[in-house]
Amino acid sequence: MDDINLFISYSHKDAGYLQKIKQYCLSFADGQNVKIWDDGKLKLGEEWDDGIKASLRKADIVLLLISIDFLQSAYINNIELKASFERHAKKECVIIPVFVRYCRIDKNSPISTLQGFPNDGSFLSEIEDGKIDRYYVTLEDKLKNVVTELRNERKYKKEAQNNNAIAVEVENSEQAQKRLCVIAPDNSSGNWLKEAFKNQAEDETEHKNWPFEIIDYTNMADLSGSIFTIHIFTSEEDLDNRNLVSLFRETTYDDKELQKKSVILWVSSTDLADKLPLDMKACSVVTGTKPVEVINRINILEAERMDSIKRKKEQFAQQLNVYLLYDFQKDHKNAIRIQLKKELEKRNEIMPFFAPPLPQTGEIEEQLLNSKGVILFYGNSDANWYCSWQAKVQKLNSLKGRAVCISEPQKTDKIQEDVNTVAFLVMQDEQMLPENLTKFINDLKRSA
Repeated sequence: MDDINLFISYSHKDAGYLQKIKQYCLSFADGQNVKIWDDGKLKLGEEWDDGIKASLRKADIVLLLISIDFLQSAYINNIELKASFERHAKKECVIIPVFVRYCRIDKNSPISTLQGFPNDGSFLSEIEDGKIDRYYVTLEDKLKNVVTELRNERKYKKEAQNNNAIAVEVENSEQAQKRLCVIAPDNSSGNWLKEAFKNQAEDETEHKNWPFEIIDYTNMADLSGSIFTIHIFTSEEDLDNRNLVSLFRETTYDDKELQKKSVILWVSSTDLADKLPLDMKACSVVTGTKPVEVINRINILEAERMDSIKRKKEQFAQQLNVYLLYDFQKDHKNAIRIQLKKELEKRNEIMPFFAPPLPQTGEIEEQLLNSKGVILFYGNSDANWYCSWQAKVQKLNSLKGRAVCISEPQKTDKIQEDVNTVAFLVMQDEQMLPENLTKFINDLKRSA
């Protein structure tokens, strides 16, 4: 697992809460590769200002222990909060306020825009000793969920980048200009075979609409711009020609770009073919002096190339972002939602994104704008939550596909009272979930 860096910002007057949170809520950190940093980790002789700033720059999660002393600290306000919210605005970290001692949060403060803990308006200092353990366990669960979602987001982004890069490469290969470069020894036999091949190619072009343009080799640009390269060898002297042999090896092995091209070795006789080095024999070899044999080999290789492109296009088509929107607090452990998540993750043609555990202001709306499709999960959330999001989703012109997945209880009542069955595909039978999801994705691909 990749490391997740967690930075704790706090006032030294709240050091007791820091220790309790580390003890009760972050004991899972070592097993989950979560690296916790607070200013107690500063080394002897280390510049504390530099150490704090360096740790903030690489933090994935910033935990704010909110109290009146925290809010009145000039260093926390000017350095730690400023840097954290700058990175938060760039989606480089998640900020989680933990309200430890009673204080007023200015409505204009960026902290007021964040979902914190506890989320009922209380502070840890106000909770009775007999109940505080339950709060710490709840906070631990929430932090674990944040870590899991961050890892999933990293995974999906990495997979999306890799798949989309392959998709672009495949598209470029399909659209590549059909050029063919010929390299021959500068002697009578080599020139004769090269001219014979050109004449045969002209005949194929005239009578069979053969699509390839033939060019003579002049420099490496000719090789990188050609789908096929033909290397002609007519004698043992040609095999001893360092320039010809090194050019062949450079074409087939050294250049990463050229590795994607097809190389054909054309030797004039069987005796000469037997004397080829092993690395040359491993290439596609045509023996004899009939240029039509080379044409036939090119046609076979081109058919294989196009078939490979077709398979890769199906496997690595640029993926469509699909957002699974649900009430994290009420439905994260819903069995149907978990089944839907697993089904989404199986589909290569889409890139699924999921509701964050602690959504920041505008974060969900921004993710929806970057998505081609959305599945709105209606489980244990209340009707106001669902209907509000349904209305927002319905108005987004950027979305090409909209679906609602309904979970018990009261499926029938939900459909009759809340769900827009005209504008949304409705998924309600878990037995049919894979089939319904396939229909949603196929409709999405057609409209996108």
